[in-house]
Amino acid sequence: MDIKSIQIEIQERLWAERIIDIDANKAMFGIATIGLIIGKDRLLELSQDRYSMEERRHFDNDVILSSVKWEGASSLKRDALNLISKQISSKLLTTVINILMNFNLLDIVLHMDFMSTVKSIQEDCLLSSVPWINNLVFEIMKSHGGKSVFNCDCGYGDFIVKMTDKEDINLIDGYSFDELASQVAKIRGFFARTKCDVTFISTLYQPTDKKYDMIYNSLPCGKKYDLSYVMELFLKDLGFSYRINKKKYSFDLLWTINALQSVNENGIVVAVVSNGALYNEVNNDIRKYLVENNYIKAIISLPPSIIPFMGVAASLIILEKCKNKKIKMIDAKEICEKQRRITSFSDDNINYIMKLYLEPIESNVSFEVSYEQIVSNDYNLGINKYIETDPMINPTPLGEVAKSIFRGYQIKATEFDSIATIYEDDTEYRMINVSDVLAEGFVKSKLQPVIIEDERKYGKYLVENRDIIITAKNTTIKTAIYKQQNYKTILTGNLIVIRVDDSKINPYYLKAFLDSRLGESMINSIATGTTVKSINPNNLKKMYISLPSMEIQNKIALMSKDNLGRIKMLLDNYNNAMKRQRKIYDIVTGY
Repeated sequence: MDIKSIQIEIQERLWAERIIDIDANKAMFGIATIGLIIGKDRLLELSQDRYSMEERRHFDNDVILSSVKWEGASSLKRDALNLISKQISSKLLTTVINILMNFNLLDIVLHMDFMSTVKSIQEDCLLSSVPWINNLVFEIMKSHGGKSVFNCDCGYGDFIVKMTDKEDINLIDGYSFDELASQVAKIRGFFARTKCDVTFISTLYQPTDKKYDMIYNSLPCGKKYDLSYVMELFLKDLGFSYRINKKKYSFDLLWTINALQSVNENGIVVAVVSNGALYNEVNNDIRKYLVENNYIKAIISLPPSIIPFMGVAASLIILEKCKNKKIKMIDAKEICEKQRRITSFSDDNINYIMKLYLEPIESNVSFEVSYEQIVSNDYNLGINKYIETDPMINPTPLGEVAKSIFRGYQIKATEFDSIATIYEDDTEYRMINVSDVLAEGFVKSKLQPVIIEDERKYGKYLVENRDIIITAKNTTIKTAIYKQQNYKTILTGNLIVIRVDDSKINPYYLKAFLDSRLGESMINSIATGTTVKSINPNNLKKMYISLPSMEIQNKIALMSKDNLGRIKMLLDNYNNAMKRQRKIYDIVTGY
């Protein structure tokens, strides 16, 4: 039986005892640690005393008073006991100890898989516990070389233990933002081949005087933080025009520039960052700093859901201080193994990604982008911006052919309830929501009536004939051309209007472009989020579109309008058929 099988068996025993809120991994780890520190025989002796559950404190006291087998390990006993829930009775504790005695306790401590249960993946698992990400980062660092490693956030210590496999490593340190995880990492660091020093920190900025050859930032993307005064001074020293409460940089990018201050001149920083941080406006000056200092060596776009518990798309950004002139970009979104519940990297996947990373291979998934290109694109580091797509005709920012691009009215639920009515004849106003924009490219004809007393408040959000409506925040991006009705329609906040200049662009042509593969790629390049995609008007204005001659536009527009008409007819026929289907039983039976 392997370690994972024991974990499952012990978890099932806990569940059988109706102890369902306990992570068996931590209990196993704590017991194995105590067995290493005081010896198997002494642990078995204590477990046979069969303390009652109420007297578990006696077991804990006897462990603390027991002599140690490893010099310097005495202080770790209390940390190990903290990992064994007090809900575990003495009888069950004895059962678990007897199971573990058949295995190498050092293997359990060093190689415990904290992702082995659904609970730990959803709640307790940290980024540095994802083995396939660790394996890829390990190969990147191995190809670079170095003798000292720093890991922030090291979590349970999985990555720092893996780095001890490199025989030339002589210094490994780590920060952990989780107190319980830091206890596990400290224990692992003590028993690892190369001793690892792990520190628990609870603040964003914790400067270190040491310099390292390799730094891995395995931080949780999207983590909330309070910017410390020290960090504010640090940013100002680097030349950032930071104003407190005015700007919130991404946590992962803040730690990336922090890491650069602690890496040796020939060192390397590998950081996991959310994709949004690579192109959203709030982080523009951090990206500018990284680009203008030539720090970025490569960006690897990771597959969706490759990090099981993370709800946003992420990338690896690799930095050096060796004045890179180009950035290697690798689109690894499809280089993975997709299973029913998880997406992961196999050894072959990692070998292929490393081949793309190390060799001058130019393809649709591996290419170099010059710093001049990055600067010309306003320091956008999103890989979709640079992936080759169908060539554009007269590429033009959308803002140059639009009269206006604006977001709808942000209405609160209480306000909506106060103005909504069921009596259509009482008002000439309607309100359009995301659900009213159909995926087929149409706006529903029946919209929510609302009573508006102050038109000045809502007037600037009224939709006009031939406006293009696009979802600002939704699981899928939908577009539609609005046709004027015999009422006034107010746009709500999760929608955006593109009001074009008819002398420059045909709206039906623009609809066809946005629906095309090239248009979809351009929209995705400015959208943020994985599950829920967000678009803002400013990014839409900057987004490039193909702008052929008006003659070609009108030809495409005519075909687009004709095809939309056919889709509408088919959709109406479908809806009518579904209505008939629901009535067939009633018609035949007479009910």
